[in-house]
Amino acid sequence: MQITTKLSIVFLLMSTGLATAQGFTGGDIELSYSQLTDESDLNKTSFEGSFEYGFGDSFAIQGDLATHSFDTSGVDVLTGTVHGIYHASEQLAFGAFYGIEDVDDAGDAEFYGLEAAYAFDRFDLEGYVGDVESGDGTIFGLRSAYSFNDRIGIDLDFDSLDIDVGADVSTLTLRGNYTFVDNAIIYAELGTTNFDIGTADTDEAFVGVGFKINFGDKGGATFGRRGILDVFPGS
Repeated sequence: MQITTKLSIVFLLMSTGLATAQGFTGGDIELSYSQLTDESDLNKTSFEGSFEYGFGDSFAIQGDLATHSFDTSGVDVLTGTVHGIYHASEQLAFGAFYGIEDVDDAGDAEFYGLEAAYAFDRFDLEGYVGDVESGDGTIFGLRSAYSFNDRIGIDLDFDSLDIDVGADVSTLTLRGNYTFVDNAIIYAELGTTNFDIGTADTDEAFVGVGFKINFGDKGGATFGRRGILDVFPGS
């Protein structure tokens, strides 16, 4: 079954029977590029988008779609995710997500998990944990963000992928954001990725740049995008 068909079925089942007060609340589109700083020349170009549809004040559905191109290896990845969201308050949200990732038509890998987000004053916090069905693995991540003012902010992200066969990858990213017009953001990032595969354990530094546009009444979606290979360098 195609990735879009699977996600359409999930979206329909989740939306059935929810409250009648409903409508589009927010979303974003993003383009980014990142590259390792060593001699491997491994780089990734990503194009991603999210949208959120609310059902009353408490419930919402968020849909994500992302494409990643690893130029050096020639590998292309397509990821789609659906989130079911409960807004406990204006600051606190809980969610459950289900996604499918396709790597160059080599087969679909399904993943699912739980997530939470909390916003207060100038701080935003977000975390998630999930299982990967193909390969019997887990994904985990934390995100913190601070806005100095309406224009400038920083993010600190940590993401990890742990596959039971003995492959662990984790990435720590520091990102600086600048909003040059309303809801349009440019950013630069640097970070390090740890590759612990078999007997090899190495740390690789990377840099990246990106452009993001938020839209809708909320000025974006509640949760960040989820994916198995998101842990590899870049946003």
